[in-house]
Amino acid sequence: MSQTDVSAVLRSSDSAETVGIPSSAILALLRRMERRGLNAHSLLIARHGAIAFEAYWHPYSPETPHRLYSASKSLVSLAIGTLVDDGRLSLEDRIIDHFPDKLPSGDLDPYLTAMRVVDLLTMRTAHGSTTFKQVADTDWVRTFFTVPPNRQPGMVFSYDTSGSVVLTALVERLSGKPLTEYLTDRVLTRIGVQDPWFSLVSPTGMDLAERGGQPTWREVESNPEGTSHGGSGVFCTPRDLLRVAQLCLAQGRWGSDQVISAEFLRAATDYQVSTALTSPAFPDGRCGYGYQFWRNRGGGYSMRGMGGQIALCLPEEDVVIVTTGDNQGVGGADQAFFDAVAEELVPALGAPRAVDPDSAAELARYARSLALAPVPVTGSRAGGRFRAEYELDPGPTAFVGLELDVSPDFGVLRLHTADGQQREFRFGLGSLVRHGLPGYGYETHSSGAWLDENTLHVHSHVLGRYLAQIDLMVTAGGEAVTLVMNRAAEAFAEEYEGTVSGRRR
Repeated sequence: MSQTDVSAVLRSSDSAETVGIPSSAILALLRRMERRGLNAHSLLIARHGAIAFEAYWHPYSPETPHRLYSASKSLVSLAIGTLVDDGRLSLEDRIIDHFPDKLPSGDLDPYLTAMRVVDLLTMRTAHGSTTFKQVADTDWVRTFFTVPPNRQPGMVFSYDTSGSVVLTALVERLSGKPLTEYLTDRVLTRIGVQDPWFSLVSPTGMDLAERGGQPTWREVESNPEGTSHGGSGVFCTPRDLLRVAQLCLAQGRWGSDQVISAEFLRAATDYQVSTALTSPAFPDGRCGYGYQFWRNRGGGYSMRGMGGQIALCLPEEDVVIVTTGDNQGVGGADQAFFDAVAEELVPALGAPRAVDPDSAAELARYARSLALAPVPVTGSRAGGRFRAEYELDPGPTAFVGLELDVSPDFGVLRLHTADGQQREFRFGLGSLVRHGLPGYGYETHSSGAWLDENTLHVHSHVLGRYLAQIDLMVTAGGEAVTLVMNRAAEAFAEEYEGTVSGRRR
């Protein structure tokens, strides 16, 4: 295995070929991702400590912080590792000993008392699922101790985000700082991170009005009493995530600085527990789990977050690959990405080689063209402008009225609620238009296309704190109309789901 020159980590390479990656292989990887329908926001590749490729899908850029979702868990693991290195924590500590104020009254369940820090790191807790989604309690940490356990800890893997939140709370108790502030001071500045990191937090102590009517398991942007959402809520740039992954690949060393002990990093990224029967049924989901890191085929490991947040480390090839995106509505997206890397990129790796000018130029052109995809134009409607208003049937959805105003290049779709509210989607025909997500205000980019003479498809990319994909399909024939709405989003925009019919006003 070629060893990374850690004295010059993550310098920019003159070309991908300088570190033995053909430009044609990166181009093949990008094209395969596109063919598979992956909705990527970034792709970064480093080898031998040098960035070989970096690209972003407009409007994303190197400066855009991206939500990591469950890839945040791996960062919590690194924070725990630094506390172990500093002698402030043992992985064999009982977790209840660190949270006496969160324990239920009376005799404690023996499964609860037996849980160790390492059991939370390896997802072998006494709970079969996330506890703060099982009860109405804003104190997510407390729920971990008050929800009755249902299994012997330390035995089998079961994905439990509440365990990651408790680990985050442990970091914050021992350090006296929010998670991202502690990581910045202890790790991130030492590896060259300059952009600020931040995290969403739990709604601990907030009443319904303060939560904006959201359920107790929904994270919030600000709350002095909250615990950082280390299970799903950390934001950073993809370039900074690449730095963290490179630190892991180098077993905690950055230049001459041993930031985190190699002993902890080896254990964290190695196989600790089987995921063969208790994780998603795809090949790279069943390779095992470490300390909040997933194992991969071929001896690799990764940080993984919902929707396509991946930092993949391949020690044998001395390669780190980071991608971010929003594939919540794309089945098998993570495995599709791992397969593309294994089949398009890895076989092409080798020694430094001469640049193929044609391949390099083609890759550069392709990378410059990357952008969030508009709806493909597959049909058309005769004539120029289409305008219509419809009254929708009561009951099936939140909406009672629909308006369409579509020109050859631009359109507006308005939905009306019974209480007089209006939800407006503005879109380009075959191009993206930026607007706020109706009802929420989140940055949204929408496009539309006629699929045939009577059917209009509007697709929206929702960006920012909460990622989503929303599809609206309007089929109008004569006086009748039917609206079909689908949304791929975590716990919001539920009103954009369902089918409703109506008639022209």
